[in-house]
Amino acid sequence: MIVLYCSSRTPISWAIRAFTWSNFSHVGVLETNGKWVNEARYPRCRRVRLKTFLKDNGVVQPKSENCPRPDLAEAWMRKQTGYDPAHPDRESEGLPYDLPAIFGFMFHRDWTEEYSWFCSEFKTMAFIKGHSAPFMADALNRITPFESWILAGQILPKLKG
Repeated sequence: MIVLYCSSRTPISWAIRAFTWSNFSHVGVLETNGKWVNEARYPRCRRVRLKTFLKDNGVVQPKSENCPRPDLAEAWMRKQTGYDPAHPDRESEGLPYDLPAIFGFMFHRDWTEEYSWFCSEFKTMAFIKGHSAPFMADALNRITPFESWILAGQILPKLKG
């Protein structure tokens, strides 16, 4: 599957990158059809067109990462983002963004909320559902975009919005 790593020029992006020692502040997962991106972005998990994702995130660094069952990963992501199969060409929003977990990073606390996600946690759980387990499931609340980035994978040419 293709994972899209990005950072923007917003103050929150800068703060996340500074605090996590990363070049990236956000990740999204491109569906195998190459047209849709699933992501956890404040205020909700959402499924958007690639064009929308690029517009919202500026320069994006794609990376191919191994996921043995992308169909299961996509099914899980679509459930989280409120995807409606009756309207497959409609962008959608689902479960809330896990804002308390982000603040928990600063204080080294697990303040994750059940049934809500932040971006790298969302990406990692999707890969776990797709039978790829690069991290222990009970460590999801600590995974930053940088920690996700350093996993093996093939770096692809950058995309611009």
